[in-house]
Amino acid sequence: MNGSLGKLMRNSLPLSKKAEAKITENRRLRWSRLAEARKLCMGQRVVHCNWTPVSYVVEIWKSRSGKPSYFRAVATCGSVWMCPICADKITAKRQAELKQAVENAKMMGLTVYMFTFTVGHKRKDSAEDVLHLMLEAVRKLKGRKFWTRIRSRLGIVGSVTNLESTFSEDNGTHAHLSLIHI
Repeated sequence: MNGSLGKLMRNSLPLSKKAEAKITENRRLRWSRLAEARKLCMGQRVVHCNWTPVSYVVEIWKSRSGKPSYFRAVATCGSVWMCPICADKITAKRQAELKQAVENAKMMGLTVYMFTFTVGHKRKDSAEDVLHLMLEAVRKLKGRKFWTRIRSRLGIVGSVTNLESTFSEDNGTHAHLSLIHI
């Protein structure tokens, strides 16, 4: 483990029992979902994620800070959509990168704008149809002179697009598209 990272981890405040229990439960849920994904996605790389060795020796590593142990030298799929383990790691990395981009923009005196799009839908609506409608609407919006004028007026120099899928009992699966402009 990197020395400065280990020092940083040892100096962090201890978690409450409730917070630790929540983290443990979330970890169990992710691993349970990975097991289900393996069953449902035969032939996909998620089947091998955190399961198939990529070396003759598979190591178990444990951090000094009390964080969970983990395997080294096992395959990972890198799928943000099918694998709850990889999705969690990728999401955390992307969040850190976006946070850094926003901080850098602010230090340069730039303003950050966020636009979020969704489409009204019912539970019976197909998630694929709702996603297609939303992406088509955003594509049309971005193709209009109105959008070009807004970008020019606001002095937008770059953007990040975030597409996420959510689920609720009332409305089923649906997508949200966020555009973060700097």
